[in-house]
Amino acid sequence: MKDPHKYDILYQEIRSDNVQRISELIALIYTKKLIEYFGYPMLVLHKRLCNDIDFKTNIEHQFSDGYDIVQSVALILCEHYGEHLDDTCYINKRGKRITVRVLCNRAVGKIASQKMRNDRETRLEAMPIYKQLRVETIDVEKDFAKADKIVASLELNETMTTALECRVSGMSYPEIGRIIGRSQSTVWEYCRIIKQKYTAVYGAI
Repeated sequence: MKDPHKYDILYQEIRSDNVQRISELIALIYTKKLIEYFGYPMLVLHKRLCNDIDFKTNIEHQFSDGYDIVQSVALILCEHYGEHLDDTCYINKRGKRITVRVLCNRAVGKIASQKMRNDRETRLEAMPIYKQLRVETIDVEKDFAKADKIVASLELNETMTTALECRVSGMSYPEIGRIIGRSQSTVWEYCRIIKQKYTAVYGAI
């Protein structure tokens, strides 16, 4: 039988003795939501994360990279001891209240999108057909390095970078908005600004 009080800790004051458990629950809840957008790769990551949490006390257990999400959320929570997840951190330019919970969810979304991108790169390089290709003009590793260099040159903030990565992954504006905690119109505006920055530096797309 499921424990009906397992999520009560999410409404407690953030303390050193509960920060790990709160981080784990946030990671579990949000990665489960992201399965709808990222599909099977996110389902695998979520299951690995569940396994890490279930067997974390086993000294022989080897943690997956999914537990990185928990640790990243924990770092954010450690900066907010004595507060609650729904406490306001700041008010953004649109007058929206940004809470500790929102900051944590954004961190999960950012890391998840990065991991999905890395997963696609790994799966591409592992394909037998890729290994058989001998076209000098195609160098996937260099292409990714070049893309990263271009993104860095645009000097985007973390939220815009996450939005760009999600868009490149084929996600829609509403889907991206849910991940970064912004409206669909804001996501559209971000993409417009990113395109303008690119055009200003590299010319028309």
